[in-house]
Amino acid sequence: PHGDLMHRYFGQKEILREYAPAMADAEGRRIYEPEATEEALLDLESRIASAGGCDVLLGFSQGANFSTLLAARAAARVGPLSSLRCLILLAPSRPGWVSQAKWRDLFCAPLGIPCLIIGGEKDEAAGSGPEEVSKLFHGSLCIKHAEGHRPLPADRQDAEQIVQRIRTFLRERCPAQ
Repeated sequence: PHGDLMHRYFGQKEILREYAPAMADAEGRRIYEPEATEEALLDLESRIASAGGCDVLLGFSQGANFSTLLAARAAARVGPLSSLRCLILLAPSRPGWVSQAKWRDLFCAPLGIPCLIIGGEKDEAAGSGPEEVSKLFHGSLCIKHAEGHRPLPADRQDAEQIVQRIRTFLRERCPAQ
């Protein structure tokens, strides 16, 4: 069912890839198969660490969801992402994963990592995900564009305004050394 929904947004010819099988809980929030997700998180952490670490995670859709999980692991000092300064989440889903037994303890208090969340007013795939995910972070900033499930709006001027907000957010949290 998740693939069918994504094909509505990106077309039937698109090859869709996911980190782990995505499902929905009884309330329609995104949940994941724990073993496959842990394997994917470990792989992502390993790839990031082997590249020298990172200051920022940026993810769209499932990538935003996994960035949230990676940030929670970093905040709990699980895994190698100790240099993480902030997150940019584009169209995150409603966060059912925070209630799953495997990750529940990571989200018992708001995360202190600065987070910029961008969502679409007409996003049927993520729904209220951006607003719900913003509550997982202390002092997050949530921005909306007028479109659906896409990282940035198609309108060039609207997209440029959001890109400027992203630049400002990054410059404030990751100043040049």
